[in-house]
Amino acid sequence: MITIHEFDRQIFGEDFSATNSAPVEYLWTYLHELGARTCLREAEYVDRHYLSDFSVYYSRSFRTPSPKCRRIHYFSLEKSQLNTLIEQMYGIEDEKREAEKLLGETYLGFVVRRPIRGAAIGRTVLRTYPEDGGNGRRRLFTAARTYHVHIGGLRLSIDGLAFQQQDVGAAVCASTSLWCALQKVAVLSGARTPTPNQITTASQSPFPVSFGLDVTQMAMALSNLGYTADSFSPDHDFANFRAKVGVCLQSQLPVILILRGAKSGHTVTVTGYSAPSSPDVVAPMRGEPGILMRAGAISTLYVHDDNLGPHAHYELLSEPPEEFEDECYSFCDSPESQCWLLRGIAAGAHGANIGWDVDCLQVEAAIVPKPSKIRMPVNDLIEAAWSFRHLLEAVFEEATLVYECRFSTGVEYRKSLLRMGFSRVHLRDFDFALLLPRHVAIVSVFLEQSVERGSHLCDLLIDATAVDLCPSEESLLAIVAPGVPSGSVAWERIHSICVEYEIQMLSASPGAHADA
Repeated sequence: MITIHEFDRQIFGEDFSATNSAPVEYLWTYLHELGARTCLREAEYVDRHYLSDFSVYYSRSFRTPSPKCRRIHYFSLEKSQLNTLIEQMYGIEDEKREAEKLLGETYLGFVVRRPIRGAAIGRTVLRTYPEDGGNGRRRLFTAARTYHVHIGGLRLSIDGLAFQQQDVGAAVCASTSLWCALQKVAVLSGARTPTPNQITTASQSPFPVSFGLDVTQMAMALSNLGYTADSFSPDHDFANFRAKVGVCLQSQLPVILILRGAKSGHTVTVTGYSAPSSPDVVAPMRGEPGILMRAGAISTLYVHDDNLGPHAHYELLSEPPEEFEDECYSFCDSPESQCWLLRGIAAGAHGANIGWDVDCLQVEAAIVPKPSKIRMPVNDLIEAAWSFRHLLEAVFEEATLVYECRFSTGVEYRKSLLRMGFSRVHLRDFDFALLLPRHVAIVSVFLEQSVERGSHLCDLLIDATAVDLCPSEESLLAIVAPGVPSGSVAWERIHSICVEYEIQMLSASPGAHADA
């Protein structure tokens, strides 16, 4: 049965009153800030992910919960408006299309309410916060994907990343973090997303689920499910660690942070970040000059934390805030140059009254699920950018350069060429002649004073399906230079490189395409 209700505290309490907790309070705040006005309930809903956990664990319990859930959808429409549009859905075709369009624009997402005491929030996909975060902040939820939702004969879509509470019976924070991350990575790989129980089983841990998983077991789960794991740690180099996190997020790869607290460990999944206003120096090789990277200055992260909620505003810090120093240094063996996560919404981050505690945890490591064909580690990609600095500084002499790195698919990069303003004729010739692997690594170069205005000088394309022990000009597949005019000194220098190493070049102006 499907029913429509106004969204208020009473209705929300009917759905979640039995599990009053920080995640429930967070969910109420999140929906309130998204502008929820109406909710549509599916009284009986079969959720694949919960059903998998039910069949393996809950069905064998002495007190067996129901195998069915409730799914609640949220809209920013008034109840009368929602009723009117749903009525139109059952009219003529033109009315149906118009109603579906308006419903899609006001759809905020859904929450699966599991019949589990203490962990009622099941698979949840909600719209992310707007990109404009105010005060010059730009929110980038790069790990989001599109979900298609069917309610009766209605088909809606929502961009987000699935979240759920850990239930301890079938999955704890490590399995749940992997589950959240694989919601995106599975789509990138063209696979179906695994259930929490499948992830826990794939880890091959000999211990009960409540013991959790260590980093090796998490990597084992990824391997057995057909993915690969990248891993890195702060290693007393805060900017370098932040840069690696940023590169993964810019590659649409969620990052799982391994955390350590005074009482226990924890894992969370990073879904996005707030774009920093200026770059920081990143030096992959200690003692050597570094390069400027925007990712090296990332400080605000948006995090799926199964102890709180989706897309929570957290801060990445080089040292704990003063009020947390005593607690943090009580369990940290080497407090110098460490990496910390201020967990819980920072004061005034969203302008809401918060009902949960804020604490600070040490970041011990990061693990990144990747499609198996992306064999290049993220550290190697940053080192490749660093190794090309002499070449690029010679091309763009006297300019201060800012670097951005990411992984992409060959297909997606080809699509991005259409948005760079190249001559149609030369773009077609370049596109038809260019050979790219399934996954590419991209080193993008910008002018420091013009990054915000989009002064994109060039992209260096590298094969991401292989590990290159000696990155150099010979590693390049092609150079795309939307910010380099044909006939300029920089163009002549790039052109000579392409001729020497027999690679293709595409530049901004007609006549600038060179087949070496």
